[in-house]
Amino acid sequence: PKSNIWEEKNLRRFYEQTSRVDSRITGMPILMLIFIDLIKDKGTLSVILGTIVIFILLLMDFRSIKYTLIALVPLFVGAVWMLGLMYMFRMKLNINNFMALPIIIGIGIDDGVHMLHRYVIEGKNSMDKVTRFTGKAILLTSLTTMIGFGSIGLATHRGLASMGAVLVLGVGSCFISSAFLLPAMVSLKDKLRKKEK
Repeated sequence: PKSNIWEEKNLRRFYEQTSRVDSRITGMPILMLIFIDLIKDKGTLSVILGTIVIFILLLMDFRSIKYTLIALVPLFVGAVWMLGLMYMFRMKLNINNFMALPIIIGIGIDDGVHMLHRYVIEGKNSMDKVTRFTGKAILLTSLTTMIGFGSIGLATHRGLASMGAVLVLGVGSCFISSAFLLPAMVSLKDKLRKKEK
């Protein structure tokens, strides 16, 4: 091939051209293309199913649609920020780092849930106290998780390094949205409720 066939666009063009010669073509590039298509289909399905399962578990845990939706906000905002940072750093979603998305959904939800649980325990207008104590805990857990995934980002294998970098961006983005956006939302809710009374 004249171009790098390990890039998906070039790989698809290579497959189209070679399948005109023989429809039974095989080999590592073709297997890789099949693998890419499987990961796209099944990876998307796992992200959707993972989100649905997390929603159901949060609903069972909080027993409130309001708190469930509030707990999901940092995850979704963090995911959008992660994609924005990837674009800013000129990183593309590929076969390796796409597998990081379901992992980020599972890990990214934790910080917001811990913050919200502490808020429910402490009561209304307690977000300052929650941020002071639980904020430190989620900072520590997020940093240790990012360090662990960051070590994967130092791998010489480009695919693993890409996955590690995406995981670091994802966990970091979810932490920031949980530590800053979630408290702001809950505090605003408390202030609006005070004004109504």
